[in-house]
Amino acid sequence: MSVDDLDLSAQFALGWLGGLRRAEAEKRMQVDAAFRASVRLWENRLAALDTGELAPPPAAFDRVMQAVDIAEAVPVTATQFADSAVWIRDFLPGIDQRLLYMDPASGRQSFVLRMSPGSVLPEHGHAHDEECYVIEGRVQVGGWTMGIGDFHVAKAGGRHLPIIAETQALLLISSVY
Repeated sequence: MSVDDLDLSAQFALGWLGGLRRAEAEKRMQVDAAFRASVRLWENRLAALDTGELAPPPAAFDRVMQAVDIAEAVPVTATQFADSAVWIRDFLPGIDQRLLYMDPASGRQSFVLRMSPGSVLPEHGHAHDEECYVIEGRVQVGGWTMGIGDFHVAKAGGRHLPIIAETQALLLISSVY
């Protein structure tokens, strides 16, 4: 019996399987003597751990329902954690890019630019509005110096003047590609 089969038989004995995997295991119980024997072995091993029925803590149901609510919300959200971030190094000289989200249907994208001092995001055009929020550092756009918390919109149909990093800078950009 393979390691996967042993694992499946243990999960079946514990009652952890649901849906299609449970139906497949139930069918194997009827036709596969080795699988059936493995399940019985696990049931016997686990029976020794049975200490009787224990009441769950009073708040357990609320915590389970909160977890279910979170799990049901996941398909309609997108989360990217900092420790798993993927940066494109030198997207442009001295500028790294981290794509946060891209919606293929609308073309909307959100990304972060990490700019080294003196790096330049060249002049470029926009078919749609592009929003820029300064998270850290200072940059120059046209004749303006922008710092932490400053916000800039390059309007559709115009040319965006170069963005020059005066210091190490982190910019949040939202645009349609």
